[in-house]
Amino acid sequence: MLKHSDSYGVIAIGAGPANLSLAALSAPIPEISLHILEKSESVSWHAGLLVEGAVMQTSPLKDLVTPADPTSAYSFLAYLHEKRRLYQAIIRGLEHVSRSEFGDYLRWAAEKLGNVRFGEQVVAVELRGKSFSIITSRRGYQTHTTVSGVGRVPSIPDWGRNAPPNEVFHAGTLITQRRELTSKRVVIVGGGQSGAEIFLHLLSGACGALGSLTWGDAPRKHICARA
Repeated sequence: MLKHSDSYGVIAIGAGPANLSLAALSAPIPEISLHILEKSESVSWHAGLLVEGAVMQTSPLKDLVTPADPTSAYSFLAYLHEKRRLYQAIIRGLEHVSRSEFGDYLRWAAEKLGNVRFGEQVVAVELRGKSFSIITSRRGYQTHTTVSGVGRVPSIPDWGRNAPPNEVFHAGTLITQRRELTSKRVVIVGGGQSGAEIFLHLLSGACGALGSLTWGDAPRKHICARA
């Protein structure tokens, strides 16, 4: 049975970087009452692409807050300081920040914010008069402003959608599912950084001794694994 409706000024759907940024930047503004609803049990950022050695493609200073508020308590530098890794990062260089570390930063920010409700999948959003009624798997909410940040849907071409799951799959599921590709001929489609990281990952034998490994780009309409 659903609990009674709670009322907030802003309800953000999805705990990805965009909505976490919104929450972090609005945190110092007492007039804004904001909550994030996330269907997963924790923040999960590119979980399927966190192969060993994967690094950020952009500066970590393009974090949740720094370009808009460099003094924010939710910045990547504040995270490094709290984790006692700031000096190490200065010596190492911020251009070598791993994806896994940045993912940990996002989880840290969500925990620090304290207004992310995990395990609540939104099943309905209805406009009623001048407000929205939002129903989740646990309760109802009322809000005047709804922000949708549910992320992208993986792009898989029509010819691959009905293929067996271990025959054609999106790069975003590489790590989240165990892959046994021993003796198989494998083709990586997509010439971006993710394609390069997957190529090196498979070349290391992480999914077995491959029969062959080919990596190449393709017209966008045919891409099935992209950065």
